[in-house]
Amino acid sequence: MFKRIRVGFLLGLAMGLTYQTVAELINRLSLPGIPIYSPPPGPIWGIVLMGLLYAILGIICAISESHLIGIFAGAVASTLFTFTWGFISSGDGSSQLMGRFFLYLYTSLPVLVIFLPVAAAFRWGIAGMTREKLNEYPVFSRIKPVVILIILAGILGTLSMYSTEAMRVLVQADKLVKAGIAANSDGSSLPKPLQTVDGFFKMGNGPYTLEWRSDVVYQGARPETSSDSSISSVVIRFDTGLKINCIYYGGTNAALCEKALDLVDIPGSENW
Repeated sequence: MFKRIRVGFLLGLAMGLTYQTVAELINRLSLPGIPIYSPPPGPIWGIVLMGLLYAILGIICAISESHLIGIFAGAVASTLFTFTWGFISSGDGSSQLMGRFFLYLYTSLPVLVIFLPVAAAFRWGIAGMTREKLNEYPVFSRIKPVVILIILAGILGTLSMYSTEAMRVLVQADKLVKAGIAANSDGSSLPKPLQTVDGFFKMGNGPYTLEWRSDVVYQGARPETSSDSSISSVVIRFDTGLKINCIYYGGTNAALCEKALDLVDIPGSENW
């Protein structure tokens, strides 16, 4: 049992570090120069924490002699980890947390079903690395389960890559912020979307990060040039404490911005 637990821990650690490293880097490499926001506890600690969470998941999958119990326990733990991570990294205000809780409660069973194959893959890798007379197998046969699962973790990490529309919106938001900062420095007029943001002249300067969000509910006026029904937002966070929410409709560069009042930032969300 102790050998299974040790293998589960190390395998989970390797998978977690791989997954989160890819998830953190893929958008930064796709959008060089764009200061992408990283949720708490920040990118580096996020990678470390994900590695530890996967290591714990590996232990949970390995601890039982029964393959089925190990798989089910791993799927339940994965579901709980996912929801906990979502709460921690959401940055939602108090009025949104209850809605997120009920959403997670409603989707818990489908998410559990999704994680069953993941837990089964974990258990398969653990079983492959704890076979009797393992040293008698060829080297590649011995490490094959580890290699396959680490590659799988990297592939899953690529699913964090932003869509083409999200990238387009983030580029436009970055241009908007840079124009606003430049206007602050030379005394010229702010870009129109930022003119209605209270406090931009005083606090709209210095380092900032951009967070793209798709969970947007907005009933305001739609730009006349927009024929796309999709809608997203970019949350702009300045180190000065100013937070701005800019709404973008699909297919347009027009932004509707306002000071964000219902966002809670947890310490430790620094940009890389």
